[in-house]
Formats: sequence, structure tokens, C-alpha cells
Amino acid sequence: MIIDEKFVVFKIEDAEKYLNMGEHNKIVELLGKIAQGRIQDGKKANNQYLVINTDEPYAESVFEVIQYTEKTGNEFGGIEIRSKKQQEAHEYLSNYNTDANFFDEEYR
Repeated sequence: MIIDEKFVVFKIEDAEKYLNMGEHNKIVELLGKIAQGRIQDGKKANNQYLVINTDEPYAESVFEVIQYTEKTGNEFGGIEIRSKKQQEAHEYLSNYNTDANFFDEEYR
């Protein structure tokens, strides 16, 4: 798995545990400065990201889905993702030869 290193991520819990108040305040100051610069560039001040620890056993699979989606433009890389409630409703309605996908939105 080859990953571009575009981001710096640390657990807030680690910052609170290992940094003194001055160091913590410096990080907050720097993040504020970055947010101001992004706003001046017409961007959102802060983006939110989904972070997956590469030590997790599912990390490779998730990464492959992301790569496939970026290459093809297909949402979820062609993989259908449903919540447990959506899946139960889909299976129930499938038994009655009904358009089971019709109700998927209801259970999101």
C-alpha cells in the first residue's frame, strides 16, 4: 500500500497527555493561522477527514475502495454499503418482489 503523505494527524488525547500548556497553545495558534489563510483563499476554514489507522486489519481494503473510487468516479467503488436496518428492510421487501431499493433512503 503506497500512501501520499499529505496530512499530519495526531490524537487530541495524545496532545493533552504529552504537551504542556504552552505547547498546546502553540498548536492552537498555528491551526488558527492555517484556518485564516484557508479562508483568505476562499476555502473552508477546517475540513473534516476520515482517518484510518494503517495498523487495522481492514485498512488495506478501505484504501483499495478509496483508490478505485478516485480512479473510476464510482461512489463506493461499486460496492453497495448499507446499514443493518437498510439490509434488513431490503431483504424483507425482496421477499415480496417489491423494489427494495425504494425504501433504502428511509433507513439511512
